[in-house]
Order: sequence, then C-alpha cells, then structure tokens
Amino acid sequence: MSKLNKALLLFGIIFPLTSYADFNIEQQCEGQTLEDAKRSCFETAIEKTVGQIIVVDREATGAEITKYNVAQYSAGYVNDYKIIDQQRDGFGWWRLKMLVSISSSKIANRKLPVPISEDHFDAKKELDILSSKWEQRLKGDQLLATVLADYPQNAYVVNSGNKEIEVNNLRSTVFKIPYRIKMNPNWVKAMDEALGLVSIDSGTCNTLSVSRPKLKKFFCPTEPDMTVFTDSGFMPTSTGYYLPDRPTLELINAELRPNQLGQQHIGLRVDMLDQKGQVFDSRCAKINNELFIHYSNPRGVYNLNEMQEISRPNIMGQNEVYGVLNLHIKEPYQLKNLAKVRLEVQDTCY
Repeated sequence: MSKLNKALLLFGIIFPLTSYADFNIEQQCEGQTLEDAKRSCFETAIEKTVGQIIVVDREATGAEITKYNVAQYSAGYVNDYKIIDQQRDGFGWWRLKMLVSISSSKIANRKLPVPISEDHFDAKKELDILSSKWEQRLKGDQLLATVLADYPQNAYVVNSGNKEIEVNNLRSTVFKIPYRIKMNPNWVKAMDEALGLVSIDSGTCNTLSVSRPKLKKFFCPTEPDMTVFTDSGFMPTSTGYYLPDRPTLELINAELRPNQLGQQHIGLRVDMLDQKGQVFDSRCAKINNELFIHYSNPRGVYNLNEMQEISRPNIMGQNEVYGVLNLHIKEPYQLKNLAKVRLEVQDTCY
C-alpha cells in the first residue's frame, strides 16, 4: 500500500539538564502495589531531570489512519534510590516518599557515580536499577526503530526528467526514464535527532576536516559507531555518534542494510499506469546506494556475518545519484495506454 501521508513529529525534551551530572530528586508517588508506586517515582523523577521525547508516527490513506505508533524515550535511568517514607492505606494503596538519583545516558566515560547511601548490598535495589537501565536501552531502540521503519521508502526523494521512446540498433523499443535520487532531508534530520538522544556521546566536524587527516585528528570524533552528514549548504556537517552498546548498532544495520546478495543497493521500482490509474507494467532496477549509506570497518578481525552486523554506517545526506533507466518494451502497442509513470524506492528488487 502506498503511503499518501506520513507525519513524524519530534517533541523537545522537557526540563533538560544543563549538564550530564547525576541529579538527586525527592519524589512522592503512589500505586496499587509497592512496585507500581516505585515505578511511578522513577518515571516522574527521570522526566523532571533529563526529560523525555515522544515520536508520533502516523500513516494515513485518505482520511483513514492505518498506523499509529508512539515511542516514548527518556535519556536517563535510575542510578540509586532511597525510600524515605512508605504508607499503605486501608484499601491497599501504597504512598511513597523517595530520594531518587538519576543519571543521564550521555555520560561518555560511564564512570560509576557516588550512590545516595550504600551500607550493604541490596539485591532488590540492584535489580530495580538494572531494570531501569535495561528499559532505557529498549526504549532507545524503539525510538530508533520508529525512524528506521521509514527506510528506504521515505528516506529517499526520486525525481524524473523528460522521458523518451527510442528504437535501438536491434530494432527493439526502449523507454528511457531519467532519474535523480537524493536522501529525504526530513528523514535524515529525524535520524540525526534520534541518534543525538540515544547515543552516549557525539562530536561534530565538517567535510573539510573529514577529508584532511591532520585536521580530522584534532577536530573530528575518533571512529564513532555511526556518522550522519547533513546538507547544510556550502559545507555539509558531519556528526559522529557513539552508541550505548552493540545490539543498538546491530538494530540500525539490520534496517539500513537488510540481507541482500551481492552489491549493496536499493530497488527503484517503475510502475506504468493507464488513464484509470491501474498499473499495467511494473519493473525494478537495483541502484547502488553506497553514496548514501557508506560503511567503514571496525578495527580487529571478524567473520563475514559479524562484519555485516557491526560495520559503522555513514549516512551521506548531502549526496545525489542520477542515471537513466532503459526499459525494453516487448509490446510497443501497450504504450498507447500510458498516462503516468511512478518511481518508488524499496529495499530491493524481488
């Protein structure tokens, strides 16, 4: 089903921290169970300190909404907590007063912060902290997956020039369709913003620095897990991101480079439509997309499967690819029904 309307809304972070230090906050909350009350305290404390972002993904055909997904992500997790007071009323409802320590996921060196109070090992508390960190990673993956779900269909913009019909030297009819493909700047921006929230660190430089090793050494991030180039006019900007762990990188690569045999590519589908809007002929051409999604290999020795999963992707949002599709027409009389040509990008040619 073609996507006639797509909206990706990114709402800013609420109450952002001015630095990435730990933040202790006293919080009151309630819940039907003790665990529900604690979770409510954790979520509210995180939202008040490091904030949250909500991505709304809507797909509609006409007035009918066919897809609606909300990904909520908080760029922080519970590092420690202390229950100051707890009460349970006659209906079994729990009311807590807690001191909660929140750490931002942006701490690049990942050093262990000083806890609120730690006299002995509290296994239940450690499990709560682990659960908060685990949930934060999973919601980060959900945020990225929401943006990646649009790849490649909405990640590229395809334009076509003047089309021609020719007879080649073998007297075959050839329908020549020029095309120009570039990345959708809205999708690149959405991906850039999502990575900026999920990554543990980032660094920015321009293409001049990237192309010169001596400048790159001083001004650019060293071997980031992923880099996004955005077309900012005269000189595109490069932002390198350091991801929290390997599964996040594997998630990104699985969407940007699905299992394909042979050369890395995207599929450019050509549909020929008649006056009634019905498709009477459809073709697909494999287009090399290495100018859009370029990979660099990490250091070390890996087998081919691992290399597919952990190679470092570079999104080249400033590049363009153009060419001419030569479609051989077996039955030239079919062209009399041609009213429109539609070009769409898909992950491969099936």
